[in-house]
Amino acid sequence: MSQPDSDPIQLPRTPLQAWIARLLVVACIALFVILQTVELNDVVVEHDGSSSIYRATSILPATFFFGCLGLICLGGSVVYWMQKGLFRLASLALFAISVWMGYTVLFVSFDNHRVTIGPDSVTREVGTVSDPVIHHIDFSDTAYMIITESRRNNRPYFELVAYSTSDGTETRIPIHDMMKEALPEIFRNAANADVIIGEAPDGAQIPEALRKD
Repeated sequence: MSQPDSDPIQLPRTPLQAWIARLLVVACIALFVILQTVELNDVVVEHDGSSSIYRATSILPATFFFGCLGLICLGGSVVYWMQKGLFRLASLALFAISVWMGYTVLFVSFDNHRVTIGPDSVTREVGTVSDPVIHHIDFSDTAYMIITESRRNNRPYFELVAYSTSDGTETRIPIHDMMKEALPEIFRNAANADVIIGEAPDGAQIPEALRKD
């Protein structure tokens, strides 16, 4: 006489589940490899009067990744829904995430990512069009600027730090692709506005890791 299944939550239970699960694993690995190995962004510069606008143009836009993640969550939702019991709660959670990802792809715009440099200021805008994250430095109210280096997630992390002339408060702008390209012009315009620029440990204003080739 056959023995009952001793593992009531064993996955997968059907060939269809097995194939969907395998495809999801392959998709996750492929997306991870792309994120780790492909140089996704290229920075272009536009000029508007006396201002320069640095924008990141992506080979694969953010909507691509949200779309892939949404499809992966949707596939996971199907796999778990084919189980019974608490697995269906996980399925509903993954389905809700996939719906949110789909909404992001269809209705959320990331076209506002830019660094704008004028004779008297620099502004970095990221986030989304409807909920932007803005950093602004006014050169006329800045006494001193320097690039600081720390470590986050076991990687170097750079910030442009500006100290206000009026009250000494500091403004910190993370340095990634757009800011990295914009640094020479930022320092040039800041120096023209009599802002003192600090130096990196090697004696240069821009650390070697941030210098353009």
